[in-house]
Amino acid sequence: MKTKLKITLILIFLAGAGFWLAGRSEAKTGTAAVNTVKSSLRESPRSIFLNNCARCHGADGKGDTALGRQNEVPDLSGGRAARMSASRLNRIVTKGAEKMPAFGKKLTKAQITSVIGYVRGL
Repeated sequence: MKTKLKITLILIFLAGAGFWLAGRSEAKTGTAAVNTVKSSLRESPRSIFLNNCARCHGADGKGDTALGRQNEVPDLSGGRAARMSASRLNRIVTKGAEKMPAFGKKLTKAQITSVIGYVRGL
C-alpha cells in the first residue's frame, strides 16, 4: 500500500512539473514573438523603404542611383506605383521580378504591406 502511494505521489509530482515546464517554454516563445511584432510595427514604412529599396530605387523612388541605372529600375514616383494593383506590387516585392531580388524572406508580410503603401504615395 505504501509503495502505491509513493508511486502515485511521484507521478503527480512529475505531471505537475511537466505542465509547469511546458507553460514556461510557451511563455518564452510568446514573448519573443510579441517582441518581434512590436519591433516591426515601430519601423516606419519610410525606414523600411530606405533600408531595403533605396539602394536601387533611390530615396525619392526615381531610380536615379548607380545600381538603379545599371539595372534599369522603374521610377516609382509620380503615381506609377499607385496605378499598379496592390496584389501585383505584393508579388513583385515578395518574389522579386527581373533584376529585383525577392524580399519575402527578409521582410514580414506587415512590412511588405506597409512599404507598398509608402511606395504608392511617392
